[in-house]
Amino acid sequence: MSPIEIALRLVGGVFLVAGNAFFVVTEFAVTRLPQLDPDDDPPGMDTARRITDQLEIYLTGCQLGITSTSIVLGVVAEPAVTYLLTPLFALVGISGAPAHSISVVVGLVIINLIHKIWGEQVPTYLGVERPRQIAQRTARALEVWTTVVYPLIMLGDGLAKWTLGLFGVEMERSWTEGEEGEEEEFLVGPGAVRREIGNVLSRANLSRERSYEIMRAVEIENIPVRRITVPRSEMVALRATDELSESLQRMRAHPYDRYPLFGDDKTGIVGILYMTNVFRHLPELERGEAQLADIAEPAVWVDPDLPISDLIDRFQSEKQELAIVRDDRIHGLVTATDAFEAITGELEDPEDVDRREAANQTATSSAQPASTTGRPGEE
Repeated sequence: MSPIEIALRLVGGVFLVAGNAFFVVTEFAVTRLPQLDPDDDPPGMDTARRITDQLEIYLTGCQLGITSTSIVLGVVAEPAVTYLLTPLFALVGISGAPAHSISVVVGLVIINLIHKIWGEQVPTYLGVERPRQIAQRTARALEVWTTVVYPLIMLGDGLAKWTLGLFGVEMERSWTEGEEGEEEEFLVGPGAVRREIGNVLSRANLSRERSYEIMRAVEIENIPVRRITVPRSEMVALRATDELSESLQRMRAHPYDRYPLFGDDKTGIVGILYMTNVFRHLPELERGEAQLADIAEPAVWVDPDLPISDLIDRFQSEKQELAIVRDDRIHGLVTATDAFEAITGELEDPEDVDRREAANQTATSSAQPASTTGRPGEE
């Protein structure tokens, strides 16, 4: 074997490993893509998203590419590797047919190891960890490849179904379709659902704002409460042990409809204090016949990973408009307004405007500033 042929075979082997890696990384990237929110996509993802609409055919194209490059890799690279290894065994006294046989085995092991690590494992991890970036760069090439080999894919599909038919197995549906009655959420990711709704909305005579709200109403099923939580450091809260005058002064300084009410320390919340209850029972409070803890409503506790859609359900069932977000510790609070803003966008009333202006004026003071969210925190 001439040096030129050896070099060409080795270079060809490198390209075949790279080709195998391309199909593997693309396969895992486009498989992950339907599970991701299109809102977070970088520019240039149209082709990748289009591929996910016909995922079965494109994954078959990937598999055909992986199989082809793997087979050709052995045919192209093995003779060159074997030729280079044979003289090495002569150095240890092995020559002739035994040396050639051992070189073939060792050569195949080396080629398969390279193929396994850099043609399979590395691109698999990369496709799973960076699906958007990979799909953005490889989708167009996969689309072209699948178009070229489409006749082979259909031929293979037909032969496979014909073979199964010989054993009495009839394919009645695509493998991407679910069983009758199977939950839809197991069949498609939120990205695919969002695209389908987006296609419907694009044909409807709705304003941009209404379309946005409809899409957000769908997406809150997958957005955790922690994304809209007002941090504990920004909460305005009251303490049950404070004097009534001190609590009223704090309410005047930070006028809200609801306040978390802490007990003897900052770690235990005894309830939620509504201003309507304070006004209703103010005479009793002033006479000392009632305490703030007596008129507080029971606190609603939610996990930070609870979907916003479930949070709204909790508010409705508990007939409350404020919840404390906690797991092993208190993270903050969330209100019904926060939940609705996840759908509609920012909502403001005159008090929010006043608080924002006051916060801008006192931002450099040592006093606790009002939050720009309209719900400053507990000191």
